[in-house]
Amino acid sequence: MLQSEVSNLSDTRIVDWFVSIRWGARKETSIACAHRLSRFIDDIKAIDFRLSQWYLTARRKKAATIPLPQRGALEEYLRSHCVQRKEVPPRNVSEDLGFSISLWTGRVAGTSASLVVRCGVSNSRVRNACTLTPASSFGVTRQELVDIVKCAVDAWQPDSVVVSSDEFLTSYMAQYTKAPQLGWLTYVSPSPRRLTDALPTVATTRSLGPGLLLDFGNRFLPAQHQHLAEIHQLEQRLQQLGVLPIT
Repeated sequence: MLQSEVSNLSDTRIVDWFVSIRWGARKETSIACAHRLSRFIDDIKAIDFRLSQWYLTARRKKAATIPLPQRGALEEYLRSHCVQRKEVPPRNVSEDLGFSISLWTGRVAGTSASLVVRCGVSNSRVRNACTLTPASSFGVTRQELVDIVKCAVDAWQPDSVVVSSDEFLTSYMAQYTKAPQLGWLTYVSPSPRRLTDALPTVATTRSLGPGLLLDFGNRFLPAQHQHLAEIHQLEQRLQQLGVLPIT
């Protein structure tokens, strides 16, 4: 891809996007999870002021007016309100399922975003995850998405970070009946040595933390869905390299 093409993409404001952060079984305390969540929020609010204030999600968003507790109080909130309990009485805490919390920014500058986090899961059948989903009018630049990925890697130390869109997800699943493993930006960790050689003409790559950030340029934009087959073939190639499926 030409450098000028990347520059043009970085100046475009993207309104259909989400960030999916995943990592495998990793038992962590409420203190550790509170620290990771607080760090992630502190970092992303420096990217966009609309991500500065977060509220605990209620059944009705208009009722979601309780601010996210600060780090010390957040640890206690996770331990007392966000544990997973068994369905059968006496509904004891399922310690291997960690902590789950849902947040919302409220409406800021005419838009909003949500954050759903599951942290401290040690059950191999359940993924730890953090998903940042904006409203449809929440426009960001490509560079801001790269910066959010960097924040995710620093805060959560994940196995993967995928930046994609609902439109691409829908188009891909309509053709291949399963969700894609890749997005416009895809972080994988650790980075296999052979991975860079496998992607010379498909993506630009850069080191990021212990892993590798893949930038697929315009192959995931709405006007470029003719690249669906190419992306599918790439996923098959990465499966052969052991990079996919990602956690």
